[in-house]
Amino acid sequence: MQPIENPTMEQLAQREANLQRKQHQRAREKARSLQAMQDHVERIKGDRMNAEGIAGRTKRNECKSKQVV
Repeated sequence: MQPIENPTMEQLAQREANLQRKQHQRAREKARSLQAMQDHVERIKGDRMNAEGIAGRTKRNECKSKQVV
């Protein structure tokens, strides 16, 4: 894409609008990515807490396994 030597006011306005739209898009993508990372960390913490709870109950013989008949 070649730069325009003498852009018109409409072209400058369009460039500015495009720039703002792209910045908003990048901000949304960054927020989505951050939320996905936070969700992943929360899942890992939950899995660890469940595993620790099961291990503790097993150690105290409180964990009763269900037999499949």
